[in-house]
Amino acid sequence: MTKAAKKRADYERRDVPAGKVAYAIGGLVGLMVLSVGLVAGLLHVLPQQPDQSPVSVLETHQQPPPTPRLQMDPAQDRLRIDAIAQEKLNGYDWSDKAAGKARLPIDRAMQITAQRGWPDAASKAATEAAPR
Repeated sequence: MTKAAKKRADYERRDVPAGKVAYAIGGLVGLMVLSVGLVAGLLHVLPQQPDQSPVSVLETHQQPPPTPRLQMDPAQDRLRIDAIAQEKLNGYDWSDKAAGKARLPIDRAMQITAQRGWPDAASKAATEAAPR
């Protein structure tokens, strides 16, 4: 390979002049300062917006929404929903009386599950232990 071909295949040996980069950065900073100064001058010179016109009675009077008002008291509705949920979590009831399924308090359900084990675990252990 010749010396000229070796130079072309190699990397570029020149670098960007640092002085030109410094001038470019200084120019950008100068333009930003000039822009801020121009905007500040325009805000000082141009007239300020006039005060808002007096507010009419229609704007200050709070009119209730039209009927039907579906949620009159959201806080009370939230309390009612929470009470129903707590009653379901802490009370006994039939979920499907025909199938013999009942709803019981969550604490009692955890105790029963701890005593008897998870329903699938017992049947799975029985099938695995069975001889083949």
